Amino acid sequence: MRKLTRTIPSATAMVFATLVFFVAGCVSTAAPQTVQITDGDTIVLGKNTYRLWGMDAPELAQVCTRKNGKLWACGKTAQRELSALIADKPVQCHPIATDVYHRKIAKCYAGGTDLAQAMIESGHAIALATAYQKHESTARNAKRGIWQGKFTTPRDWRANHPKRGLRDE
Repeated sequence: MRKLTRTIPSATAMVFATLVFFVAGCVSTAAPQTVQITDGDTIVLGKNTYRLWGMDAPELAQVCTRKNGKLWACGKTAQRELSALIADKPVQCHPIATDVYHRKIAKCYAGGTDLAQAMIESGHAIALATAYQKHESTARNAKRGIWQGKFTTPRDWRANHPKRGLRDE
């Protein structure tokens, strides 16, 4: 009769094998994401349109006034800021609701950064959620972005420009 023997791997070999399987499981073979930045608070990921939860950014055609009285394209600047925050980072959105325009209202992150919070902190959006009020206060006190001069809230701007502001909230 032939005797079967099994070798029990050493602890080091087991740890190495576990790490190899863990790292292999973390590697993604999915195609890179296509992210479109519509304006300062709306992005398109694949076929889904997401409106960032808890904030409102100037509309794309909106202008604001600097402290010195000069106009500046705060809506386009907000779009560029959101684009810079995303850059080439992976974006994840967690839907909370759907608005009347069929966009998903969502908390979105780029490389772990809360996009709404970052937009508010940079002064390129106003806080709608209580959770972001302290970040708005910081931006306002530092006179960042829209807080450097005068501006119309995005909601009021949309109400006064119904053909240019696509939504009413």
